[in-house]
Amino acid sequence: MRRFVIQFFTFCLLITLLIVLTFSLSLTVNRPETVKILNPNTIDSADIIILGDSRADRQINPEIINDNLNLNCLNIAESSLDLFSLSRRLIQNHVKSHIRRKQILIISASSWQINDGSTGNGYFRKEAFNNLSLLEKFNLYSDNLKELILMNRKLIIDKEVNINFGNINRSLNSGFRNINCRDFDTTKMLLNHPWYRNIRTNGIKQELLKKGLINLNKLNCKIIIFNAPVYSKFKKYAKNNGVWEMENNFNNFIKSTIKSQKLSNLYFHDLRNLNGFEYNDYYDPQHFCVNGANKFTEKIISIFKLKNVGKGD
Repeated sequence: MRRFVIQFFTFCLLITLLIVLTFSLSLTVNRPETVKILNPNTIDSADIIILGDSRADRQINPEIINDNLNLNCLNIAESSLDLFSLSRRLIQNHVKSHIRRKQILIISASSWQINDGSTGNGYFRKEAFNNLSLLEKFNLYSDNLKELILMNRKLIIDKEVNINFGNINRSLNSGFRNINCRDFDTTKMLLNHPWYRNIRTNGIKQELLKKGLINLNKLNCKIIIFNAPVYSKFKKYAKNNGVWEMENNFNNFIKSTIKSQKLSNLYFHDLRNLNGFEYNDYYDPQHFCVNGANKFTEKIISIFKLKNVGKGD
């Protein structure tokens, strides 16, 4: 009986080790990336291209920019798109060829991009995951192995990272995700939103942000990166749970990286405290509704000095 127990235990141990080894080896696999441009002709024709995450997708109205400046503007920002993943798309040769020297890229960026605790709910793109080492993947998902297994399973099944760049539903000088105004609870968002869950900074996602900034600077055009305004009471509540400190660290890291790496094509604007907005300009503490979005678009024309943008190449 004792011999059987030892043999059974040894067998189970070997099976466990085999499973762990197989899973670990699968994590070392990096899939080839393929980027498909959805509306290349529209990108070619744009003088100003709006990119980044939801705070550009929902907050910059290209029609207003066109009406004020007579410049072609295209908004193809995406919810939860981080700078590293965006840069991976833009530096692909067939994408890069569509970016002209006199175009301006305006990119929204938010502090969750340095929070290693914010990996679930779509806040970590597969192209970013695909570029991590085995050790980085384990470190990033050390408290969320279920999400690690799900992310890795997607790569194994897909065999290739297929990425779309652009938006077939957006056209020149028209189209952004305008959202109706509504009541919201600032404290509820700070407690429950994945952006602020289990805050861990100065880690892997911050290094990816640095790589993303360096990649973006390789494009031969002016790139404006901004951290968008927040509802006035957000700052008050955010100071109590580490969120505002993360916001400050995020901004300071971008500014210091631009300076230390001499990224001369990149310009950063911290707009969190931009005045002129009320409660009814937001639909949550971090996002403008359509009223605020239109106001914000008007303001950035002068803040970003868009009147100086030249046409053509």
